Amino acid sequence: MTGILFKKRNILLFLFYGLLIFLTFNKHSKSGIFNYHAEIWADKAGYYVYLPATFIYNWNGAALPDSISDKTGYGFKIEEGWKISTKYPVGIAIMQLPFFLATHFGVKLFAPEKADGFSVYYHRMIDVAGVTYAFLGFIFLYLFLRQWFEKKVALLTAFILLIGTNAFYYAIDETGMSHIYSFFLFSAFLYYFSKTDFSKTNIKRWILLGVFSGLILAVRPINVLFFPIVLFFNSTFNIENIKKNILGLFAAAFTVFIVMLPQFLYWKYLSGKFIMDSYEGEGFDFLHPQLLKFWFSTHNGLFPYTPLWFFILFGLVSYVKQNRKLALSLLFYFFALSYLMSSWWSWNFGCGYGMRTMVEFLTVFSVGMGYFIQTVLKKNYYVKISVGLLFTLLIYLSINGTYHFDQCWYHGLWDYKELWEMLTHS
Repeated sequence: MTGILFKKRNILLFLFYGLLIFLTFNKHSKSGIFNYHAEIWADKAGYYVYLPATFIYNWNGAALPDSISDKTGYGFKIEEGWKISTKYPVGIAIMQLPFFLATHFGVKLFAPEKADGFSVYYHRMIDVAGVTYAFLGFIFLYLFLRQWFEKKVALLTAFILLIGTNAFYYAIDETGMSHIYSFFLFSAFLYYFSKTDFSKTNIKRWILLGVFSGLILAVRPINVLFFPIVLFFNSTFNIENIKKNILGLFAAAFTVFIVMLPQFLYWKYLSGKFIMDSYEGEGFDFLHPQLLKFWFSTHNGLFPYTPLWFFILFGLVSYVKQNRKLALSLLFYFFALSYLMSSWWSWNFGCGYGMRTMVEFLTVFSVGMGYFIQTVLKKNYYVKISVGLLFTLLIYLSINGTYHFDQCWYHGLWDYKELWEMLTHS
């Protein structure tokens, strides 16, 4: 019986992964390449360019296809006639590497004239990579939540947070952006960190955590904000146990350095220095946070595009009675994150479906949604049906918006009428 259930579960997971692959291919089937709908465009091109530069063009910008920077939305540029310059970090390229190598090998074998790193095959490769990490993020988020909730609650929570929020948009549409990759990395780190007994010596686990930590930082340096809250998910991670694991700590730190080494080498190639500020001129204005806009504006606001955040926060407030320390820490963390991110020079973070910088942090706050769902499932039939119908509506609006959002918001800061028309467009 157990074997049958295991086989059935694997089939369902395979079908879910296949569905996501179909949805991303279908989403990009008519958009073409070398336009703002493409997978290699603007920021996404800046993240990706490390791969063709390394494996095809030997970091010689003069050898790149003609006008390729222009054709891919200026996500990178050619300096001094040959230097390939991108301000975007190397982490996404590292995570896309296995998919790139497999694709490049296949294209060279069957369509060598298209093996330039920018043909349609490489665009679709990014879709597969994005969906794969979204799927793995879903799996690890479920495994993390299983440490707090029963199977049904953990599965519903992970599923709803993937398909009912703007994470879905970055899973099947903007597959080359950093957020769905961070979603996976955060989920995996939370799972392995929370289940580790730090009172014991486990060098392999420290190295594994070092790999994930290095990738988290290499994908997006601002992801450093993720680490402080993680400490509240494991009571065995304390000063006393860290003293027992100095060797493990050094192993993790060295692993982080190794993972980050390609970034340091790239900066040396670009600037002559191993450390540089690639976002020079962009920064925070902590005296003027744009909190109301960050939360409620129709220009990428957190709640208008993902109203499920209300239920996450409500769940955390309710969770105070059960786990006061963790719940209050997460609530404080939410407001601290909001303050910091809304202080960024571009509080809306440019083009995006909702507040894209919070996509990966859905993993951290998933406990709030899990507790809310757990509470609802204990209520009577009418409460469960009412909440189920409301969630179904919100998930539908989020998914429908994914298919009708045109990459950027072109209307006013508070144009709820236009937003509603976009979300309900048929």
